[in-house]
Amino acid sequence: MKQLTKIVALIAAILFAGSPSALAVTATTPATSISATVDQVLSLGITIKEEISPGPPPVFGPVVTSMNHGTLIRSNNITTGEPNALRGKAFHVFLGANTSGRPYTITSTMAAMSNGATVLPRALGVFPIQATTGDGITTIGGTLASSQDAVGTGKLLYTSTAAGPSGVLELVYGLSGGNADGSSPFTGWAPIPPGQLSGTYASTITYTLTA
Repeated sequence: MKQLTKIVALIAAILFAGSPSALAVTATTPATSISATVDQVLSLGITIKEEISPGPPPVFGPVVTSMNHGTLIRSNNITTGEPNALRGKAFHVFLGANTSGRPYTITSTMAAMSNGATVLPRALGVFPIQATTGDGITTIGGTLASSQDAVGTGKLLYTSTAAGPSGVLELVYGLSGGNADGSSPFTGWAPIPPGQLSGTYASTITYTLTA
């Protein structure tokens, strides 16, 4: 009986060894190439919104194409009865940058606001708030400049990390009447006096993305 069992087991092993699964072979095709090209870009977009309420979170009006402060606000000093420095509105400027992964800086150039030969005191400040992926939450790192006078040539506003991630830089422009405690909102701030010559004062701002 043991001999018969061995013979049956041997026959089964031979049959199994000759089965298709044990003798399976494979065939492959030559390697097929697949590719895609991403173009290199250098782009800087801009969106401007008036701040209706500082929040948090801030409440914005609709998108605008310019920072029109309208007629400046006069605030009377309750203690002395004398009017304080004139002030304007606050605008948020969102700059969308893409350099295809190259490190970059963002700068601005602005001449003083003027009405003919009369120049408005340097009350307009630029306050870099954050640099995010565009969701307003996730930071892309880099270095934000300090609050500063908005007037100047090639004013550095933001320096990216070495990875140069695309993102949105948020800036606030405020025509300030000064801080509540009497301090200056930024270095070089000069108040607009209540007796400032009447008229419309204007200028332009240009932003530059450099990779």
